[in-house]
Amino acid sequence: MSGGMFVGMNNTITDGLHAILRGQTSVYGDMISVIAVSSFTLFVTYRGYQTLAGKLQTPIEDVIWDIGRMLLIMTFVLNLDGWLDLAISAINGLKEGVSGDDNVWSLLDTVWVKAQTIGQKLYQQDDSTYVKINGGIAELMVWGGTIFTLLFGSVVNLLAEIMIILMTTTAPIFIFCLLYGFLTPMFNNWLKIIFTVILTIMFSALSIRLFINYLNGILDKAVNFTDSANIITLAVQCCIAGVISGVTIWFSAKVADALGGVAVQVALQGAAMCGLSGMAKKSSDIAKSGMTVGARLAVKGSARSGSVTGSLIVAGTRKVVSAWQKRTASIESMKRLNQQRNR
Repeated sequence: MSGGMFVGMNNTITDGLHAILRGQTSVYGDMISVIAVSSFTLFVTYRGYQTLAGKLQTPIEDVIWDIGRMLLIMTFVLNLDGWLDLAISAINGLKEGVSGDDNVWSLLDTVWVKAQTIGQKLYQQDDSTYVKINGGIAELMVWGGTIFTLLFGSVVNLLAEIMIILMTTTAPIFIFCLLYGFLTPMFNNWLKIIFTVILTIMFSALSIRLFINYLNGILDKAVNFTDSANIITLAVQCCIAGVISGVTIWFSAKVADALGGVAVQVALQGAAMCGLSGMAKKSSDIAKSGMTVGARLAVKGSARSGSVTGSLIVAGTRKVVSAWQKRTASIESMKRLNQQRNR
């Protein structure tokens, strides 16, 4: 089975793509490194001006965090110590693992062989003397449903293989997009395509396995029964199963696309929650320090205002007392003048 028609077709196409794209990943990494050096200088300069303008609450921590994040991303972009190769190998291993023991192309070869065997068995079961009409119709219907499955299965999985090769080859470009927020959607779409490809291969492999199991049951019936009238019935069952399997493979690609987008959103939400928790902790620390400083200022302000108020009260009291004394003295002087006149 490993040397079947579909396995050979897949190997020929993928080997040709690998031969054309060989070395392009390192070329993209070197190209991005030139851009990264310039952008890193501009970023540090921008952070410096922000610090001078007082826009950053914790400038040292923020700059260290940003530089560490940029260095981690550039480790994958430049493939330092083979980190990018490990990531690509993990993606390819996951792609191969989701299809099971045999890859999708081996399963398609199995479907091809099963269809040949069932078609020949049904044709041979027709005991007509001259023209085996029922046997010919039965074989044609078997091949019709099988070709439907093989067509959709090969097209969907071949596109998935091509896309995963292109995405892993251009990985340095899209990983670099993580450095800046306005380029993050490009990385998100790149990651979504990878998830979609892996899920598509997994769902299509499951659909093909179900179809193979159904063909095994039909093959057992075709070998063991003796009533030629049931030839068409078995052929129709095989044809319908093939059509349903092909539609399921096509629909699985749509479902995988939707699930790939959800997977990326969940991953981003998880990263965002981690970032928000860190920001919340930092903001709470800043808020606590701000509240402490504010309380100290409030105490100092209240003390100052109390002292000022006390001084104002004392001054006002003194003014009132002096005015009362003057009034009393003037009244006494008027009484004395009146007494002298009366004498």
